[in-house]
Amino acid sequence: MPDLPIMAVVSGITSLAKYAASGVGAIANTILADWRASKEGKARLMSAHYDAEIRRVEAEAEAQALEIMAGSQTRIMRATDADIDVTAARLGISHSDIDQLMQFQTVKRVANTSSVIEGAAEDLVDKEVPDHDPDPDWTARFFDCVKDVSSEDMQKLWSRILSGEVESPGRTSLPTLDILRNLTTSDAELFESLCGLMMRNDFIFYDDSVDDSLGLNYGTLLHLQDCGLVRLASFLEITLGYTGEGNIFLWGQNATLMISSDEDSPEPLSVPIVSVTAAGQELASIIDCSLNDDYLRAFASFLRDKNSKLYYLENPVRDSAAKRITFSNRILIDPS
Repeated sequence: MPDLPIMAVVSGITSLAKYAASGVGAIANTILADWRASKEGKARLMSAHYDAEIRRVEAEAEAQALEIMAGSQTRIMRATDADIDVTAARLGISHSDIDQLMQFQTVKRVANTSSVIEGAAEDLVDKEVPDHDPDPDWTARFFDCVKDVSSEDMQKLWSRILSGEVESPGRTSLPTLDILRNLTTSDAELFESLCGLMMRNDFIFYDDSVDDSLGLNYGTLLHLQDCGLVRLASFLEITLGYTGEGNIFLWGQNATLMISSDEDSPEPLSVPIVSVTAAGQELASIIDCSLNDDYLRAFASFLRDKNSKLYYLENPVRDSAAKRITFSNRILIDPS
């Protein structure tokens, strides 16, 4: 049997530098140099200088805007000729105004991009990753998206997307980047709460008991469907088949669960669900959250009526070849 090639690895920061350079060019070196300096205790001075520069540009932009408005108002008040376009007079701007606006936007976008890159660097600082070249189409789309992301919470999410792609190329697709680009902070928070209800990373159990106990209403799900994260359909169900031992394993990112039937030869189990889209699954894979306890009890109550019990598995090990899971202990989830 021929020897398999050994994949080369590099430090996460080295690979991140290639991604950043592919997306934003030489400025990536400056951003990462600043980040390295901050790790060495120089961040406070550099941050103060950077913040001062942003405040200066913002102050100049605000002053310029006030001057433009004052001048425009004066011209409007003096306009007596009916043929004068009042709107054009109010919006009249000079080349200096345009330069000032472009400078302000550039500084803000560099700051946004820097925050995302630095957040990814924090995720990758002690890691080794496969040595590979970034996909230029992916980096172009990614950095085009992040330049206008000012929310700190959303920047952290984008940072995890970037570090995840460095670690595992292809983890987040281009369509998912476009969906994330259109999410608001509240949308992302809503989806994060939904991740605490996610079974096997591709569906959530959903019936009236979930709606009542967790406040997850149909309107919320419709909104997340409009965002491209879940898929609703009337009477949508998933059929889960028991193993020969009378168990069903739900291997998810947040936890591994086991459904155990009280019957000797149980029929396949039908579960009402809301399915998670491919984009939702990709985003869920980078969100850290735990399964909601109330949700697990609601699901256990549903299973009790099906003559089945729900268990949480400790230290699960998945054997894909044997299609089984071993574990050190199982904990019964009480539906009451």
